[in-house]
Amino acid sequence: MPVTSKYWAILNRSSQSFICCDAVKMPFPTNYFDIVYSLGVIEHIGTTDGHQNLAANYQSIRKHFAEELLRVTKENGGIIISCPNKSFPIDIQHGPISSGAGKFTKLRQLVWDRFRLNIHRTRGDYHLLSYGEIKTLFGDLGMARSIRPLPLKNFFAFSSVQSGFLKKMGKIISW
Repeated sequence: MPVTSKYWAILNRSSQSFICCDAVKMPFPTNYFDIVYSLGVIEHIGTTDGHQNLAANYQSIRKHFAEELLRVTKENGGIIISCPNKSFPIDIQHGPISSGAGKFTKLRQLVWDRFRLNIHRTRGDYHLLSYGEIKTLFGDLGMARSIRPLPLKNFFAFSSVQSGFLKKMGKIISW
């Protein structure tokens, strides 16, 4: 039994309501869901460790993931994807554990230890995706009718932005 399903059982939830599956080969029929949520998942698709280290074929794996999301979503349904934006050099959701940190490893660790902010590169191969990369990934498949960003207002209500150093920045971030 996967660890997550053990927690599901502790909450007395039916095992019929919990499905743990491969994100690139889901056990659902085509056009099954009205809305599909992918919150903090896509940046881990195509990694070798489930975290930040990219597999050699990560782009192909991410393409299969996008195809699966589109496949299981009804024709007039919606897909909501949330992940840190690679184009913004600060990530508040992941630590600086990537093996690809290069010469910035000490600086990244210092900033992480002091402020709980991960400074990362904004170009090249990195586990995070930019808005443009997500738009290209789904747009190139020719199945998405529209792709647009959602507002940040109230997005960080349950995150680390609500404490410590970031609390002071909360109003700026959640405009």
